Amino acid sequence: MRLNGTLISPQTDTYDYKAHLETLLNYDRNDGETVLKPQGWYNTIDFPDELTVTNTNTEANNGEGHVDFTAFTVNQQTSVKLMKAEQVKYTEGKGHVLRFTPHFEVFHLSKFLVLRI
Repeated sequence: MRLNGTLISPQTDTYDYKAHLETLLNYDRNDGETVLKPQGWYNTIDFPDELTVTNTNTEANNGEGHVDFTAFTVNQQTSVKLMKAEQVKYTEGKGHVLRFTPHFEVFHLSKFLVLRI
């Protein structure tokens, strides 16, 4: 990031890791359901290692789910169902806006920036 042509944050290719770690360290699970939701944050516990067509099929077997799906633990089944419900927001063409705060040092300072016009 530059202010008045002066580089104030170093160039790095690890921004995504830094942003993810800062979010993990600065927010708790309840924030994942509230303030982080508009950013696309998704809380998971015991999420399956691999998702396939069969182990995410919740409609097969008279609504009980495919055999691979029913082999998951209850937490894993709940995670898959929540993920599929979240996916609907993006695939039905309803237009979903995600908002986030960039993880630059200047946004996390306790100083006031004065704009000159």
